[in-house]
Amino acid sequence: MHKVKIFKNRFIGDGEPVFIIAEAGSNHDGNFEQAKKLIDIAAKAKADAVKFQLFRASKIYNPNCGKIPGKKGKKIDLYKFLEQTELPLKWLYPLKKYAESKGLVFIVTPFDEESADELEKISVVAYKIASPEISHLPLIKHISKKRKPLILSTGFSRLSEIEDALDAVYAKKNKNIAILHCVSSYPAPLEDFNLKVIENLKMFFQVPVGISDHSKDPIIIPRLAVLSGASVIEKHFTLDKNLPTILP
Repeated sequence: MHKVKIFKNRFIGDGEPVFIIAEAGSNHDGNFEQAKKLIDIAAKAKADAVKFQLFRASKIYNPNCGKIPGKKGKKIDLYKFLEQTELPLKWLYPLKKYAESKGLVFIVTPFDEESADELEKISVVAYKIASPEISHLPLIKHISKKRKPLILSTGFSRLSEIEDALDAVYAKKNKNIAILHCVSSYPAPLEDFNLKVIENLKMFFQVPVGISDHSKDPIIIPRLAVLSGASVIEKHFTLDKNLPTILP
């Protein structure tokens, strides 16, 4: 099984230290200083990388996509909610430099080709593909052409869809890929994780495998995942669970 080279002498794979990604997502809440605080927390927690998301609501949702449950039983407009959590392009380079000054790898999940190209302009060292985009083969091929390490979440996915995604990467002569077992529930119940999947994914696809953990407990799933063979841990975090953009 091959290893994934993230940068310099840092690899992901069996026999290497577990690579820990602190997933800030969109928990910056539209505030640049808050985004920096998230990076501070990731560094203090001794993560290897901090990760944000780059998307434009207009590219992934219809403005009339409806409402979802919010805090205190209120309904919130999903499209407006997503607009609130967009990461401004002008933040990318300053956040990358700030993360690197703290000893962190700066990783971003792009949700469309334009966003991926913006990330290439600031020379990110790796890309992440979110679970909903695993069947977005044009996006995967577009990113794979950049020949950067790629980490692919597999929530919602069939084995055939994972295979198609990997084939799309390999078709662009990129073998620098790892995949993450992911339970796409928010929060994810501990009993739903079925960590045996990690071993099976490693056996089927012969790539490094990790876990993307959306459970509330900070350590149970990461510890058990490592015991099950995970070489990457992605854990979501926030400054405060009562922030406006944190859903119940």
